[in-house]
Amino acid sequence: FIALVLGNLSLILVNRSSRLTVAQALRRRRNPTVKWVIGGALAMLITLLAVPWLRELFSLGAVTIVDCAVAALAALASVAWFELIKLRRRATPPGS
Repeated sequence: FIALVLGNLSLILVNRSSRLTVAQALRRRRNPTVKWVIGGALAMLITLLAVPWLRELFSLGAVTIVDCAVAALAALASVAWFELIKLRRRATPPGS
């Protein structure tokens, strides 16, 4: 569940530009809504995992910091290839 949520949030960032990397798009394109969406989703995820009765409501188990780290790496790895494609597009001259 953590990897799914973090993966979707990563997709939001990756898809902000078809040529700019995430870091470049964050610097150049100002969109305050993105901050609210990502912040709200992370706050909800943390709350859902930290409050025992909410975890039970969603049938989730308790997670450790290692579980969270593995899920975050899986989420980032699942969208990292988009960034590699963007870097390749930038290195390839138009019309090649």
